[in-house]
Amino acid sequence: MARALLPFAVLLLLVGVGAWFLATRGDDGPSAIQPLSARDASRRYPVLRMPPERVAYAQEIWISHKLEPGQDLPGWRTGRSREEALEMARDLYQQVLAGADLGMLARQLSNAPGGRARGFAFLAGIHDPPDSRDRVFLNTPPGQLTPLVEWNAGFWFARRVTAAEGEQLRHLFEAETRRRAKARAIVFGHQDARPHRHEFDKVKHVDALQMARHVLARIQGGEEFDKLAREMGNDTSKERGGLLFATHPRPGEEPFWLHWGDEGYPADMMDVILYTGDVGRVHPEVLDTARGTVVLEILEREGDT
Repeated sequence: MARALLPFAVLLLLVGVGAWFLATRGDDGPSAIQPLSARDASRRYPVLRMPPERVAYAQEIWISHKLEPGQDLPGWRTGRSREEALEMARDLYQQVLAGADLGMLARQLSNAPGGRARGFAFLAGIHDPPDSRDRVFLNTPPGQLTPLVEWNAGFWFARRVTAAEGEQLRHLFEAETRRRAKARAIVFGHQDARPHRHEFDKVKHVDALQMARHVLARIQGGEEFDKLAREMGNDTSKERGGLLFATHPRPGEEPFWLHWGDEGYPADMMDVILYTGDVGRVHPEVLDTARGTVVLEILEREGDT
């Protein structure tokens, strides 16, 4: 009897050893990177100290996601879910740990205002009360990478840099902020779009996308953009023939000049307006943005380098 049970016992032993190995070997992939919550950051970093120069610099990456009902937070929003944003942030963090250029990744993918300037960020004061970004920012020495932090309806991390490096990045940031463009759009809001989705609760996302494609085809067929914007769009810009206005116009500028960092427009839309789109023509594809589905024309752009 005992001899008959021996193979079964050996099998159980092998299964047990295998399970132990899988449980203890660890996982160094992106999913193993756990973001700090605000509570975690407060416990880990109870004390905050500004450097002697009273300003701290970093290269940061912030991956935002769509807001939950009732949330009203600053910053650019995307159509990503929280889970999608976390997966993306973990992957970027892992790439940086493996030696990738954080500044280049920030320029390509970050939703932070200084993303286009290789992730330029600075902290000249502490929020009251301090938030999780403040805590990890000021407790990370220059040259080191912060933990990944859940912050401002998104996921954030940074590499602290010296004051000299920070000033170089500031010059790049100031050059980027001088870039501006004028554009017009035909926007179709829908029940998933921000921030006006409550106005279009009966418009399905797929229907808005189909309508935008229909209008783009009509414009490409020779119909006037201005006319279709006034007749077809359901955004407030329709009253101006689609001309877009800055959310917060800069002093001394006419309101139709758009700059990087304007929170009224999604990052992917502003990227086309300020960088990748061709001036003087209708963009050849419909943009499916967090604000809605968009037919876009770039009228003028200044500050190209």
